Amino acid sequence: PPLLIPGCWWLGGWVVPGGGGPPPPRDPGDAIGSAGASPSRRPIIAVTWTLALLFAIAGIARSAAIAKDLHDNGGGFAHVKWRTSPVLAALREHVPRERMLYSNAPGAIYLLTGWPIVISIPAEYSASSRLPNEDYPQRLARMTDDLRAGRAVMVYLERYGSGRWYYPGGDQLKKRLGLHRLVHRSDGDIYDYVAPTSRP
Repeated sequence: PPLLIPGCWWLGGWVVPGGGGPPPPRDPGDAIGSAGASPSRRPIIAVTWTLALLFAIAGIARSAAIAKDLHDNGGGFAHVKWRTSPVLAALREHVPRERMLYSNAPGAIYLLTGWPIVISIPAEYSASSRLPNEDYPQRLARMTDDLRAGRAVMVYLERYGSGRWYYPGGDQLKKRLGLHRLVHRSDGDIYDYVAPTSRP
């Protein structure tokens, strides 16, 4: 039996206010969707759905291209550009593994070469606050001692350094520390220290 509420009608599961009878039928133009839309609104709805479909197709195509690149070339440090790095190949060839490495890309070198000791070159600035690092002079002095004692070499990767402004550049460190460019490749350099010869 219908639920009787004073001043209301029970209609199809809804309590409809107004006791004078069922509500009048809706205007077909008030329906949601293009089928029930008024003729003036139908072109707008059609354009909206068309644009939404085009954006969806573009997103699917982009995702497919990214997935194919990851499948073919790998992602992150597993990308073919890292795996075939000329400077890392030269590192394996020219530098004994007992040497320590200082680098602006220590994580990449460790993962790709398994080098026993890889240390980050000192960051001149804090990446978060953009202020000078207070311990930069001390860390730079420690790196200088290791290089001049022959315990370490420096590997600078240009691809990695281009987006990390807080590290000093390879040429900047070469000039400041008096380093010798041991190896030059298209994607970076390896530096060691050679003491200057004194003339008699």
